[in-house]
Amino acid sequence: MVGSPDPEACQMHTAKRRLEILSENFKFSVQYTNFPKSPDGSDPLYFALVSLGLERPIVCHGRGSTMEAAAEDAAFNAISNLCTYDQPASPHDQMGALSSACN
Repeated sequence: MVGSPDPEACQMHTAKRRLEILSENFKFSVQYTNFPKSPDGSDPLYFALVSLGLERPIVCHGRGSTMEAAAEDAAFNAISNLCTYDQPASPHDQMGALSSACN
């Protein structure tokens, strides 16, 4: 059909996939570190960190009921953080210039 959209272009992408696409387009690295549930059961959720290799690195965390869900949450937080990446840093942020923390 003429003018119909590309089905792949219309697919819903996960936050991890969107972050991967952004990293390919803007040439930065993405690295995930996954952590297991707390061995004593005090925290039933998995924990993940994602690091973005930018001039000012971004490190965000995520939590979820599975390792994949935790990584997905971390990717979403990183994308949200990228939205404010080019804004001038406050003096407080400049003191901790090693990374930009996500909430």
